[in-house]
Amino acid sequence: MTTPRPLGRIAKLAARVAAYEELVRRGSTVHEQIAAQERAAALRRRLWEERAAEPFDWGVLHIPGSGGHGKARYDAMLLIADAYGCRKAFYGVGMSPKDPWGNFELRYGGPLSLVEQVAEVLPGFLEEIEAAAKDATRAYGEHIRSLPEEDHDPKWRPSMRRKFRREYMAAYARHLSWRILTGDRDRRAPVAPRPDSAHGQAELAAARSDLRGCLPTAHVYIPRAMEGRRQIHAPDYIRTIPTEEAPIE
Repeated sequence: MTTPRPLGRIAKLAARVAAYEELVRRGSTVHEQIAAQERAAALRRRLWEERAAEPFDWGVLHIPGSGGHGKARYDAMLLIADAYGCRKAFYGVGMSPKDPWGNFELRYGGPLSLVEQVAEVLPGFLEEIEAAAKDATRAYGEHIRSLPEEDHDPKWRPSMRRKFRREYMAAYARHLSWRILTGDRDRRAPVAPRPDSAHGQAELAAARSDLRGCLPTAHVYIPRAMEGRRQIHAPDYIRTIPTEEAPIE
């Protein structure tokens, strides 16, 4: 995937929080763990204060609907944006992120620096998932063509490939979002999957994805700015001023 630009000031601060918390978990001595815990707590308070003072903003990602896979791409990117801590857009009756040509617009909101960070990495994730899904679906197509004639009707193959690709993209995004949410701490050794397993193939590929520089930074310490109780429709999203903010927990 593409290399993101350097992190901003708040993102760097959050990265330091995450680093000290990792040292708390993996410190070689009790003294080292205690010192790291104290430093993490101080930085966490500072991060909360700076995040809470940020304006709320919205970002948008244009997603192509080519091949009839626009919805699968949209859902995959929605999982990634949510893992970063962004709020998803609400669409009322008669409204949709889909345009008449099958393309989608993903709108995601959060503190300004977070939205900027997510805007840097989402296109790369979309490109990565798309490329992996194409390769996996091509291999799956070769696999089903090698099966005996009594296994399935050849007329089913186009729909089988489309289904495999949609399931693959969903599973890839789920595994990536889990790695993002956990800070890539809970790595499991992937088991070699069956050639017809979209989930297994996707998990294996997603486990190899290089997330260095793309992981969220102390995701759970991001204050969630609220848009009040009113329903915000698509035309209102860009540069919307929040009516209230959620209390810092």
